[in-house]
Amino acid sequence: MILACNNKTSKDSHEKIGELKNTKWIHQPYKEYKDCIDTLRFVTENYGVNYSCEHEFHDSIVYEINDDTLFIEKYGYASEIEPDQELVVMSKYKLIGLKGDLKMVDIKHRNNDFFDSVDPKFIVGITYEKLK
Repeated sequence: MILACNNKTSKDSHEKIGELKNTKWIHQPYKEYKDCIDTLRFVTENYGVNYSCEHEFHDSIVYEINDDTLFIEKYGYASEIEPDQELVVMSKYKLIGLKGDLKMVDIKHRNNDFFDSVDPKFIVGITYEKLK
């Protein structure tokens, strides 16, 4: 049973997430723009690339699977102005395995030295489907 009002799902409906290496997952954030497709591409056992069509960015990600939950850390530069900076974790995603898909349940964005959660109403409906 999916409870869309608070973006939670019944634990019974979750399913174990298998190996993601060499897979690609897509999400279409705007149904009216068919060419706008967000992508998660998993390259190795713990590294991949996230593409955001809205921002037209390709960002490096590292990930970890814990049974039915996928944790992703998205890397970027803390400042676009200062050169020679190291990449830092800019966002953290938490997704669950659900009916063969990956459903977003939490997003946190860097705010200085802390991470703030995105309002759940903005992540309802973010589900990635495996590209065959």
